[in-house]
Amino acid sequence: RAKFDVEVREGALQLIGKAGEVVAVVKMSNVLQLLYLAQPSGAQKVKTMIAAVILREPITVGKSSLALVVLSCKDSDKVSVKVASEELCNKMEGAAGYGIISGTPGEVLCKLVAALADTTVEKHNPYCFLSTSREAGVKCNIKSVHDGFLFPTDRGMFFANKFVFLEKESVGWVEFK
Repeated sequence: RAKFDVEVREGALQLIGKAGEVVAVVKMSNVLQLLYLAQPSGAQKVKTMIAAVILREPITVGKSSLALVVLSCKDSDKVSVKVASEELCNKMEGAAGYGIISGTPGEVLCKLVAALADTTVEKHNPYCFLSTSREAGVKCNIKSVHDGFLFPTDRGMFFANKFVFLEKESVGWVEFK
């Protein structure tokens, strides 16, 4: 895990390190899927949103290989971004024709990347999955070590905490107890 600033460019996401240097570039053609999910609150009083950019091919950052880029933000955080390209505004949901999009940082990132990568943002569908506590994810762990939440999606399963995406084809079975 590492923390980066993210710059959205016409053809890529740039991950900016602490010293202001570009440490990695994610080409828009490498974006497989975008997820925007509400992390189950449990004991937390603040709703946390997760925006995940899942990659077709992992990128290398230092000695690490990243298969996805995740932005976690509070539901109460709000940003507004002015988009100069009229063509891009027409592709974006919620740009209101004025070129300004607003929302949580994750929501804005997903809208921008979806328009640039020509893909869609997958949000939780309560008709697809709903836990017994009426949440989008179910509390679970990987290898009895990493506690987190599992979010079933149309293309696979997203595990939030260790941040792993398992494509549907690679899942043999899931056991719920």
